[in-house]
Amino acid sequence: MGELGAWGSKLAKMLDPASMGRITHAVGMAAKKEAGEAAQRSLGSDSAMSNLKGGKAPLRSGFDTDGSSVSVKFTGPWRLAESGRKASGPIYPKKGKGKGKGVLVGRAVLTPKGPRASSRYGPSKGLNTLSDASDAIEGVAGKTAFKQLQSEIGRIIN
Repeated sequence: MGELGAWGSKLAKMLDPASMGRITHAVGMAAKKEAGEAAQRSLGSDSAMSNLKGGKAPLRSGFDTDGSSVSVKFTGPWRLAESGRKASGPIYPKKGKGKGKGVLVGRAVLTPKGPRASSRYGPSKGLNTLSDASDAIEGVAGKTAFKQLQSEIGRIIN
């Protein structure tokens, strides 16, 4: 009877918020790692898309834990890496909205020698990066949670 009481208190410790926090943190870190590896497999070792506004745009990931759940955050052009883009039509300078403003030149048509008459961007193919990252996270999340749960049980029993 006393042994059952000891096990009951040990099982109550399993529901401790600190234990759940360690489990969710471990799952979040594994998800972040898998997302980074998926980006590297698709885009190369720097995990960045080149030839975008401002140079390279890196694909990053993070996570938020909420007691017993983990939500993965994807920052950067993940959707563009997932499905690509179609070619644009011509991009022209805009006319100014105000008296005497003339033509305002947007970034798309600026050059060092002055504005071009028009600009456009080409298509890019989708690399299924976000799908690959999601599949990898699904595959590793359960294993990581179970492994961390075993570690928490070992911590409580010993």
